[in-house]
Amino acid sequence: MPLVSHERRWLYLMRHAKSSWEDSGLDDLERPLNRRGMKAAPEMGRRLLAHGHGPELIISSPAARAQQTAGLVAGVLGLNDAQVALQRSLYFEGIGGLQFALEQVPNAVHRVMFTGHNPTLSQWVQQLSGTSVGSMPTAAIAVIAMAAEPWSRAASMPGELLAYDTPKGTGSLALSGS
Repeated sequence: MPLVSHERRWLYLMRHAKSSWEDSGLDDLERPLNRRGMKAAPEMGRRLLAHGHGPELIISSPAARAQQTAGLVAGVLGLNDAQVALQRSLYFEGIGGLQFALEQVPNAVHRVMFTGHNPTLSQWVQQLSGTSVGSMPTAAIAVIAMAAEPWSRAASMPGELLAYDTPKGTGSLALSGS
């Protein structure tokens, strides 16, 4: 049964879209999206819109591939530059880095998306919701509802995985149980 609360918070966890390995001389932070990633990121944004999802803020890893993913999704969702932020702790600092970033989200924001990396995102989905999604493929999105107030307590509050989709998935980010 979905969480029922007027204080419901929505956490969208998105793995960056498919990156390019074409230039082997690039540092990991600099690797951009490849053609498939440039197509998948906005498609996942369209799926969010089609099912009524609307993050108010996107927080991205500083890696180029995550930033590009965030920017493409933000464009589809109609978010402006001020609604997309970079957070260093999302770049391979583990679940602790994700929790740190979540604790910094202003309480006025009720729907936030993180764009980051595996295996940390997959592990965090399971930790927060108690549900395993396996290894999230590139551009996958998990939607977690949390009854946490404020965000600083969200990491210790139970959440519920309400939707999950991948670029090769069903195209449905419809909320389960609703």
